[in-house]
Amino acid sequence: MEEFPPKAANSILEQPAANLESDVSVILRQLKSIGLTNDNYEVDLAKTKAQIFILAAQIYQHGDTALANKLAAQLLVRFPDKKELFTAAVSFLAREAYNQATDAVLKSGDWKEYAARLDYFLKNTPEEWWSAMTCNAC
Repeated sequence: MEEFPPKAANSILEQPAANLESDVSVILRQLKSIGLTNDNYEVDLAKTKAQIFILAAQIYQHGDTALANKLAAQLLVRFPDKKELFTAAVSFLAREAYNQATDAVLKSGDWKEYAARLDYFLKNTPEEWWSAMTCNAC
């Protein structure tokens, strides 16, 4: 029987090895029920879809194309609107970059750098993302 709570590892070398296939299997099982029930917690569905899509792309880039394709295929079965899925992923990445820029200016006070980053976002981010950012309550 495993000890609970588990002992803290003394070093990263004592951490169990990651098992990507096992992790993807868990994601695939959970994917079947995401957004289908009214659980006691709220799932940010767009963010979840984006993170899974980005994970599939990273797995593909890492070289495990079969596992990546399996994950992406099941994601598309559950959420077949490819444009919506791609927009969610781009929006997730853009929001993360925007948040990093905001955090950086709050620490450094370098408003010129912040303005340059925002200018970059405006020129390189899909218009749908900006509409979503300005209307979070919609």
